[in-house]
Formats: sequence, structure tokens, C-alpha cells
Amino acid sequence: GKLLASGSYDNSVRVWSVEKKEQMRIFRGHWQCICCLCFSWCGTYLISGSEDTKVAVWSMETGKMNGYISTAAVVTSVTCSRGNERIVIGTGDGRVHIYSFLTQHTSYLLLGSLPATHKTPVTTVAYFPSGDILVTGNRGSIFETKTQEVMVWDVSDVENPKLQLKMNDMLNPKMSLHDCGLPQWISKLKMLHRSSEDEFCGLSEDVYKQCVRKRQRTNSSVVE
Repeated sequence: GKLLASGSYDNSVRVWSVEKKEQMRIFRGHWQCICCLCFSWCGTYLISGSEDTKVAVWSMETGKMNGYISTAAVVTSVTCSRGNERIVIGTGDGRVHIYSFLTQHTSYLLLGSLPATHKTPVTTVAYFPSGDILVTGNRGSIFETKTQEVMVWDVSDVENPKLQLKMNDMLNPKMSLHDCGLPQWISKLKMLHRSSEDEFCGLSEDVYKQCVRKRQRTNSSVVE
């Protein structure tokens, strides 16, 4: 919590010291505005996504771009797995892609894409601490109140991700998420990236158990 990253409409990425309240680094390389940012778990790298359809990986040590990933649409969300093994990218066309995080090289390999797409830009991608469960979410449309969805994925086999839970019909401005009859932890999904590790683990416990039970039922049915 000592560093803060910001992305700007001037296409730059800046890193600030929270304690000193001053700018520490500025990264330039995108040619359109920045949409999303994520520090690697080790703190060595900063990942940025932009309207230029690129995801850039910046070295906090050298201040240089370590490499980049090109996508087919505006990059609207990005996250990194705890072991820095994977980068997950959500895009403006509703798709989610998983790449290897090869920090020693400038190339990042596409490992897989989630089979189902959201109806609007993906604004949230977040790993559970276990690393085998991924949550994705999209923003709703002002013209359609049933387009906002939260999907929970089993990505233990990254080449064959499985949808475990899907929740929608949440966009009603007159009702809270709790009033919609959804589990209370769903209301915290928007805060995943801002939660402390303890809160994150507490949030994930019920969902993770549900996913494990569903995975066990699926495996049992296959064996039978």
C-alpha cells in the first residue's frame, strides 16, 4: 500500500509514493488513454491496458516496458495471478483472455480464452487467492437492465475453463444487490481490487466451496 498507480487521458501511466505524496515514475508508450492498471503480486511489474488495444508490462526497477500484448478490442480490465504466472485481460467486446506471464521475455503466450462472452465490456477480472478460480464482470447497458453479469470460472485447466456460477439481473437502480436476493458477498465483487487480503479471502470462501462442490459433482458424473 505504499505505491499508487494512475492512468491518464494523456496516455501516460504514473506511479506515486503515498507516503511522500510525490510522483516516482512515469511510463509512456500507449497512444490512447489508459483504461485499467494492475501491479504484479511481487510488486516488480505494473500492467496497463489502454484504448489502443494494447496491454503493456512495465518494469518498476528499470522504468522501461518489459513487453506488450496486442488484443482485438479496447482493453477494459486486467489482473495478474498471485504467482505472476498468468495475465488475464478483459476487453470491450465482452471477451476474456488468459496469457502466460513470462517476465524474462518480451513475448506473452495466449493460453486460452473463456468460452462465454459478456454482452458489454468486461470491467472486472479477479483471481481468488487459490489461483484456480477467476471472477469476471461487465457493466450494464443503460438500454437493457439485464446485461450486467458476474461469472465465476474454474480455470485450473486453463485450456478448458469451466463456468461454475453465473449471476445477472443485478442492474436495478432502485434496489441494492442484497435486495435482489443475491448472496451478500456478491455486493463486494466491485471492491475486489481494493479489498485487503483478509477481506478477499473471506469473500472467496463461500464461492470457492460452491465451485469445489460443483467440480466434484462433475467429476463424479464423468466417472459413472
